[in-house]
Amino acid sequence: FALLRDNQEGFIEYLQERYREEAPYATNAELREHARQSVAGLTRLLAYSSVQRIAASVGAKDLMETFKALRGRYNNPAGKLIDMAIHFDQMEAMPKVPATRLGKELDGFYVAHSVLRMLVIRHLHLFEVPYREKQAICKKLDIPYTQMVIVDPRRKLLPRKVIKA
Repeated sequence: FALLRDNQEGFIEYLQERYREEAPYATNAELREHARQSVAGLTRLLAYSSVQRIAASVGAKDLMETFKALRGRYNNPAGKLIDMAIHFDQMEAMPKVPATRLGKELDGFYVAHSVLRMLVIRHLHLFEVPYREKQAICKKLDIPYTQMVIVDPRRKLLPRKVIKA
């Protein structure tokens, strides 16, 4: 993260030039904004993958007691996200209350809040969560959510026309 933070401006300028090759008609402001958003997205993905990797490593059942003992030492957004990732991985039931509480606590920490939302989305994809619970947690964490409708391939949307001979 330090490499990205210390060289953020250089990354943005580099991406801006690469984007210019793809879209020579775009303005400098548009290219810069696109590059800035790319760097922000990369930062969020790096943070998310780091949290997931650490949670997978220390979240093994054999290490849970050790992690619980260390939990108090790491009372910062990263430590809390790792703890939440472990909860998500070890519980099939959605830990809605702790997740929404952490969401409120992380307001103002853009990257950390984004990582929490990614953890919630991952959990919603991996585990069956009732529709109302999905809606509730997504609303509280500002995650856009629309119910996916899975179409039964045997169900026909249009009635068959009867052709009379």
